[in-house]
Amino acid sequence: MLQKNYQAVSLGLCLGLMGSVALAATPSKKNPPAAAQMKAAGMAYAELTHVAFFDVAGRLVSSEAAAKYERRARLSKDGPVRVQDFYVPARQKYSNQYVLDNRSQLNQFMPRIHNGAIMYWYENGKPKMKGQYVKGQQEGEWTNWHPNGQKSAQLYYEAGKVNGAGARWYANGKKESEMLFKQDLAEGPWVRWYENGQMRSKMLMARNEVVEVQSWDEAGRQTLDMFYTKEGKRNGVQTEWFSNDQKSSELIFKDDEVIDRSFWDTKGNLINEDLGDLMYPEP
Repeated sequence: MLQKNYQAVSLGLCLGLMGSVALAATPSKKNPPAAAQMKAAGMAYAELTHVAFFDVAGRLVSSEAAAKYERRARLSKDGPVRVQDFYVPARQKYSNQYVLDNRSQLNQFMPRIHNGAIMYWYENGKPKMKGQYVKGQQEGEWTNWHPNGQKSAQLYYEAGKVNGAGARWYANGKKESEMLFKQDLAEGPWVRWYENGQMRSKMLMARNEVVEVQSWDEAGRQTLDMFYTKEGKRNGVQTEWFSNDQKSSELIFKDDEVIDRSFWDTKGNLINEDLGDLMYPEP
């Protein structure tokens, strides 16, 4: 049953790989740097001064053998820190080069950049995420992609807050949802589709809460037609169906109370809800 506090789907533009980071010693000759690959990726190995390893969840690990990612940073005496991340063991780039204003940011696998673009790639070389920071806040268009190269999500930021139209796509390229945001909250129409392109739901949102909702199953049968009062009370109809397209139940709500309910068997016969018997015998 749909709850009133139906939160907007997170678009997942952050990769969720935050973790504590500690820098290891300067890489030795025994640590295979694949210098040519590193240089081709944008950061010459000879210029690097620190290296750290992280597992698939972004947690610091002590050895390359347990690592999924490798961070290499070039530190100036007093100025900004230049950083780039790579996949292990191929040393293929995971991120572009980006600049951190201070070394304390090295303790975050996904640091918040003060100014500049950030981009990540999958191991197959296709783009994973792209965005930009201005004065330490997300700004402008942020985009995610599926591993096959299809766009997966897109949001627009103003001074660190989501504003305007947002959307998600399935890996097959079909749109999964589109919605509007105002100051980080879902505001206005929110539409969702199944992967086959069939309409899934239409909602009207106000400050991240559902005002009205209509939903359908994958066969195109309506399952919900509901609106909510300011107090969050449901008013409308909730319907369930059998696989043979016969209606199985129908609940009617008023001020969050069920005022009427009906049940049917798979042949379409109305059932007495109290006795579990057919109200009308089969012909």
